[in-house]
Amino acid sequence: MPKIFIEQNPLFFNKVKWVLNIISQYTKISYDFISEKGQSNISIGTATEHDIQIDILFFQKLENGQTNWKQILSNGPAYKNKKGEMGILETIFYLVNCVQELNLEKSDIDYWGRFKYTASLQFHYSIIEENFVAGLMDQLIERFPILADGKGKPSNPSQVFLSHDIDLLHSGWKVETYLALKSFDWKKLFRVLKDMVLLKPFYNNIDQVMELDKKYGFKSCFYWLSVFGKDDNGIMNADYTIDDLVNMSKKVEENGFTNGIHKSSFPTTFSVEMSGFPFKVEHNRYHFLKFQTHESWQEIESAGLKTDASLGFAEHIGFRNSYGLPFEPFDMENDKPFSFVEIPLHVMDVTLFNYMELSASDAKIKVEKFILKNTNNCSLSLLWHNNQMTEYSHHENFQTYIDLISQLNHKKSGFRLPNELYHDFS
Repeated sequence: MPKIFIEQNPLFFNKVKWVLNIISQYTKISYDFISEKGQSNISIGTATEHDIQIDILFFQKLENGQTNWKQILSNGPAYKNKKGEMGILETIFYLVNCVQELNLEKSDIDYWGRFKYTASLQFHYSIIEENFVAGLMDQLIERFPILADGKGKPSNPSQVFLSHDIDLLHSGWKVETYLALKSFDWKKLFRVLKDMVLLKPFYNNIDQVMELDKKYGFKSCFYWLSVFGKDDNGIMNADYTIDDLVNMSKKVEENGFTNGIHKSSFPTTFSVEMSGFPFKVEHNRYHFLKFQTHESWQEIESAGLKTDASLGFAEHIGFRNSYGLPFEPFDMENDKPFSFVEIPLHVMDVTLFNYMELSASDAKIKVEKFILKNTNNCSLSLLWHNNQMTEYSHHENFQTYIDLISQLNHKKSGFRLPNELYHDFS
């Protein structure tokens, strides 16, 4: 077991130890943190005598609220000290913990209160689809092979986390009627009206979604809203009742899938919304991805949740924090890790078709390339809404999902559920 010494400086000790724990999870090698420098395999501190030299100025900047990427990473996506030397540990801490999202300016936030992709360093440096932090860890392992116990850079096959946000169950006939009229598709309109008469389920398709996932060897997580209607900004939340939630989530559980809360866009608290659930709530994803990382992480911690699966940009697929694995975020306010695990969100159907405005065929190619580029050392997170999994207006988008999970099945990609990811990365 590699022995690691970290200088006992309260400004950075806990933060650097957190980074080493992230590297430990990446390499799947446990580290022994010791208090005697002379007995260590690797020593970390501010003096030149240490194997890895820490730049105290970096942590002083964070302490003073200088967290904007233009202040910290003005010359590229990796931090460099005044001598132009790269600080790998500093960069990992900054990127993985979304430190750029602290102390945001008004121009960094969109109408709905979300951090804009175009305001991010990932956009500015064109690294949104790159597992940049994994590359930094590989560099560190090449320099210090002991970090991987001499086994070299890890090459663990990526696993898959599939999820479905359940926003709509009952208003499918309204949506499909509107879309058919809007496109003057009379054939589709006739089909919708016919299916209404026949009491077809439209978006009430949870059983079919589960059967499809099982057919290709996967199980997934369903995130449920417990708040009905539109908020003050016009964001639609659930169109179904608590009774619907109780009945459908029971089916999900009986099939060995997982349920979670889809925290609404209303200002209600987790405790209020969780009180309507028929099961113990342990997993969350924010509806409409309406959250701000560091404030929301405090809410998640206070609610006692095990996982959150919201960390992705609405506007673009990829790595919002430039890292491909789940992690325990660092609580900057209390200088310690949070107790929950953040599961990054990499690919969302709405991102592909609405924000990026890709056709179904282009979206498939885009995601296939992304998966191919990240076949190792990732927990690939794919989100498909149930209302995008129908044979009506979104049938091509639905086929894209089928093609993708079919290919993942062919690659024999394993899947993980939230409780398993919590166990793996907590």
